[in-house]
Amino acid sequence: MAALGATSTGSSAPVTLALTLRRHIDLARVSSAVCR
Repeated sequence: MAALGATSTGSSAPVTLALTLRRHIDLARVSSAVCR
């Protein structure tokens, strides 16, 4: 839950959110590849 801690700073919130989103996308790609 790093995004919750970044919301207090404000400036780094978008960066943390983007990194978290990218991580979820990568995990989704890996899981879909494994399912195949």
